[in-house]
Amino acid sequence: MSVQETAAHESLPNGSLSTMGSKLKTAKFLVPSDRVCLLAAVANAVVGGDMLVKFLHWPKWPLAMCVLAAAVAGMLLLLRWIQLRGITLGRGWLIAAWCAFVLIFAVLFHLSHSRKFGVGSDRDDALRAAAAELVHGHFPYYARTYLGNAITPLPGAVILATPFYLLGNVALQNCVWLALLLWFGTIYFRERSTALMLVVLVFGTATVNLDDFVVGGDYLINGIYVAIALFAVLATAEREKPLILHIAACVLLGLAIDSRPTYVVVFPLLAAYLWQHSGPKAAIRAVLISGLVAGAASIPFYLYDPAHFAPLHVTHKLDMIPAKLKAPLVLPVAGLLASCLGFWMKLSVPRVYLILGLAMLVMSGIPGVWGWVTVGPRIVDAWYWLGWLTLPLFFILLWSLRVFEDNSEALRSGAV
Repeated sequence: MSVQETAAHESLPNGSLSTMGSKLKTAKFLVPSDRVCLLAAVANAVVGGDMLVKFLHWPKWPLAMCVLAAAVAGMLLLLRWIQLRGITLGRGWLIAAWCAFVLIFAVLFHLSHSRKFGVGSDRDDALRAAAAELVHGHFPYYARTYLGNAITPLPGAVILATPFYLLGNVALQNCVWLALLLWFGTIYFRERSTALMLVVLVFGTATVNLDDFVVGGDYLINGIYVAIALFAVLATAEREKPLILHIAACVLLGLAIDSRPTYVVVFPLLAAYLWQHSGPKAAIRAVLISGLVAGAASIPFYLYDPAHFAPLHVTHKLDMIPAKLKAPLVLPVAGLLASCLGFWMKLSVPRVYLILGLAMLVMSGIPGVWGWVTVGPRIVDAWYWLGWLTLPLFFILLWSLRVFEDNSEALRSGAV
């Protein structure tokens, strides 16, 4: 059975729907899964709204967020209308969206690194400095960014960024992975309109994601290549697929998981899905290959100089949580336990993304909300912590938009 065949087609509760013309139903959020999609999309925009808080004064930024939330609801209504009408968007829409974001990237990346509007961001410089050391055979974590900060991306992120360093700019990977996200969306979703909506919601409504994208940061990009690599592993595990493709996908997934420690929660989900759909042999093989690649990427660097293995220092971001709660230990364990839910339910690809998002919400969302509550009186500082929730919400949107799309198909076919 193919990945597309095993994708979720969530059951819809019965409800009355008025007609739209002779064939169409009204584009209202009547079923619970529609409302979940709306909630996830609005939450993504609001928690990612730190740029609005930063540049707009009270009461302008709350008003701006209300307008943004209304716009998000309007976009989902438009998506429902398009899908109920059976309108198929051409590839040109996706190309146009990519070109628009690349143009924004080109302009704002230059401005952010011109130092005319502050010190700028060293998110991309961390990858550049680490890749430069790696290419020359040096330990990458002795380097510092131009702001004097340590290199915190794990080796997997550095390795995946190195080809772009050799091309002249590691930030170019953001444009490439955005294109791959659009391509992935045309495979994962049934409609190009849903793939386009995903990109607009993730990059166009959450200002923290757009800001990270244009300065060359890799926070969301890490999530994108984890999502794509995970899908590739699940798709190529089928018996009729060439084994070499499956192994290559597992290698990519191993490097993607090794971009951030939180992605360790992928392993239980990978095992659970493949155990259900392809058997224990496929599950063990995929976990072993991707796990060995992730370990081989990081362990040698850690053993070389554990004291200067800077990625482990990110645990200090949890210092605002009382030490007695042991957050650096409890949160990963809680995330892994959440990801193990996959062993207790029938998994589809969208449900894999849902559980992955929930597991990451445990690991990133709890400190994000804690920081928002306790960081202090400056609202702009507090909103930075809420931005941690955008990455889990990306995975939840992958699930909820697929279910939204399934609801549109069911409404159009008269299944409800």
